[in-house]
Amino acid sequence: MTGRRRGVNLVEAAVEVAGGVSAVARELGVSRQTVYNWIAAGHMLDVTYRYVAGLSKLSGIPVAQLAREPKSDAS
Repeated sequence: MTGRRRGVNLVEAAVEVAGGVSAVARELGVSRQTVYNWIAAGHMLDVTYRYVAGLSKLSGIPVAQLAREPKSDAS
């Protein structure tokens, strides 16, 4: 595979480490679609803090990393 590597989606990684979409949705009391929306966004900037903190606790990925906007690959 050639070309630039895209940045890692930390929300997706956190969800996987925490047991997957269904497990995260169940633990945080949200729908699976909500979790998929977080993954699609690639960040949790506009998400209520308790959900960001909850995913952080489940995954071990710091809140600051989940809540930051991903860097663009464009230079």
